[in-house]
Amino acid sequence: MKLHTRFAQEFFIATALGSVPMFLVYSGGGLDGLDKFIKAAVPFKGVLYYLSGLIFPYLLIVFIDWFVRARTDDGRRIRSFWRSTLKETGAALLSLWRFLAGILLAVPLLWVMIEPETLQFLEIIYFVIVGSVLLFEAWVMSCLLFYFETNWKRPDPV
Repeated sequence: MKLHTRFAQEFFIATALGSVPMFLVYSGGGLDGLDKFIKAAVPFKGVLYYLSGLIFPYLLIVFIDWFVRARTDDGRRIRSFWRSTLKETGAALLSLWRFLAGILLAVPLLWVMIEPETLQFLEIIYFVIVGSVLLFEAWVMSCLLFYFETNWKRPDPV
């Protein structure tokens, strides 16, 4: 799949998982319901930055897994454990990043539609930047998972 096609796919998945629920919450619960939903769904900024940064240790361990060979049976068992753990972690992070990106990118649009008089430029920029970073990370993770599944046919170690 081409990179721009995968990015469009990630954008639509993020919209379906995060943005559409935002509009549904607003239509059913108004501004109060939307405020409660955002506070419940979007973690504290420090946690959000932590979740955004998880791609780096993930990529490091994936790199070591794919390019450095384990020489002993114990090494292969440890590698197998980390490979299966990271596969689950990668899928979970991908879903989480899609969900949060959809929410954060919908906030500016809803803000403009609902309360344009209270619009704060720096807050809008924050939501767009963090949402875009999460969407970018989802796209990178999705591309990497697809690449490793289709091009690296190394058997799992015993």
